[in-house]
Amino acid sequence: MKLQGGRAIWLYIAPWVKPSREISTLPEMPETSESGRAYFSTSTGKVLVIDVICAEERWRAGGLPNPTPKGEMTDSGYFVFSTKAALVSLVQAQDSEHTGKIAGRLATMTKAYDDRETWAIVIGRLRNWNHNPKTWKVEPMSYGAPKPEGVFELTMMLVEKHKFDVYHRVGMEREIDERITANWDWKYREFKVGSPGRGERVRFGAFAEGPEYL
Repeated sequence: MKLQGGRAIWLYIAPWVKPSREISTLPEMPETSESGRAYFSTSTGKVLVIDVICAEERWRAGGLPNPTPKGEMTDSGYFVFSTKAALVSLVQAQDSEHTGKIAGRLATMTKAYDDRETWAIVIGRLRNWNHNPKTWKVEPMSYGAPKPEGVFELTMMLVEKHKFDVYHRVGMEREIDERITANWDWKYREFKVGSPGRGERVRFGAFAEGPEYL
């Protein structure tokens, strides 16, 4: 991880697990036991690591975005890299079906999660040949058939500022249709992401207005 200019492949280790409180770019480390089993601590008690892993769809180990982020790791545990990012904020959206009423969901434009500066940053881009660009359904390629159009998908990390110029990870999402993000207010800037973290995972999705909390 300290290799200067190295690729940050570790960012894709079990991204469905909540970030570590010590180094937020890594997943929470499990607790070991004399029985040989490993556990994660949750608000309702300890759960087996294997149960957590099997409960979520595995991210494709052989289909990592290319290129993966490239940067440097500081002695204090922050990964420093530059990437494209969109500022996240909470804005109430009007419900088009009920004039004058506020929609139940929150669109995101210019404020921040928990009053802290929050960004959705791109950490990977992958062309998925199996996704139909019109229906988004998976359509495996057939031998001898013309190569499908496919879609470009983004892998994104949600980071929250906790001190001047440094951030921690609070969530990650993949298979984001790049076309949806075409009109986002993108910035290209440097980030320092690492410890400490909240120790929780925040889910978010991509909408035409911007990244939105789920």
